Amino acid sequence: MHPLPDHRGGPTAIRGGGERAAKPLNPIALLAVRVAAYEELARHGATEHERQRATELAAALRRRLLTERATEPFDWAVLPTPGTGGHGKARYEAMLAISSAYGCTQATYPAGMSPRDPSGGYELRFGGPASLVQQVAEVLPGFLEEIEEAAKSATRAYGQYLKTLPEDDHDPRWRTGMSRRFRRDYMVAYGRQLSYRILTGDRDRSPAPLDAGPGAAHVSGHGFLPIDGQDG
Repeated sequence: MHPLPDHRGGPTAIRGGGERAAKPLNPIALLAVRVAAYEELARHGATEHERQRATELAAALRRRLLTERATEPFDWAVLPTPGTGGHGKARYEAMLAISSAYGCTQATYPAGMSPRDPSGGYELRFGGPASLVQQVAEVLPGFLEEIEEAAKSATRAYGQYLKTLPEDDHDPRWRTGMSRRFRRDYMVAYGRQLSYRILTGDRDRSPAPLDAGPGAAHVSGHGFLPIDGQDG
């Protein structure tokens, strides 16, 4: 892990308006995703032969990845995640999962420091080869927007579901707090599902809806960096 980046070095700031249009994936990001996918297959493959082959491919690609990483300067980027509604940490954790899935390094913090800013939001600091960081920085705001839309829709459905429960199930005065907690948990889980889809290359199916009761609404995922190319 790399230490907290020095702001004097001028890490790239991400100010929103993420670009979700499909574009060829950065070669280093492509390798990182393929390594992670093979490592996942090595752990959970259906047969011993499949697991062994995945282990070999992952090792070969990891060596290639280390070589590719050494050819570019290391850079940092910063993504502010607002604390609106008290959900800053949930947004931060969702973005952390997605940037890690693309092979970015996460900042570490010494005792007494944290990614939280004075306004209640959080700042995600991630690093890696400069071209990788730049491209991941372009797509993260789009993922955050998607998560916000999905969480808002699911929380509305959850609120309606609570109203259908028997009177002795809960005190109606608790509903605001229950919905707030549901939204936080939903955002984190949705981000982790998106990161899993990145790792597995499964971009053709949106994340499975999280259960908010009968008829829960769900916004489908979109905006993935395309993962193309042949293994080897």
